[in-house]
Amino acid sequence: MTTAASADAGLASLSRVLPDVVVCDIMMASHDGYWLLSALRATQWGASLPVVAVTGFDDVHPAARTLPAGFNGHVRKPVDPWELARLVGTLARGRG
Repeated sequence: MTTAASADAGLASLSRVLPDVVVCDIMMASHDGYWLLSALRATQWGASLPVVAVTGFDDVHPAARTLPAGFNGHVRKPVDPWELARLVGTLARGRG
């Protein structure tokens, strides 16, 4: 597992270590998760990489925005670790 404190650091890290699945908070330092998703999709190596959005926004159902934006899954905060593990496992198996 690799972690990063910002979208910029995450993108740099992902270019070196390609994971099976990315779990991405929507609100991050410098850029948001939508920026990171767009930057990933613009690369050859990240175009089909499964990305899960994580957010605590309550104003509207967040999946109504994250899934059409191109995220492959969505988890709301507070994160249920079992739900996240199931989703990541399903997405990772789809890549193998």
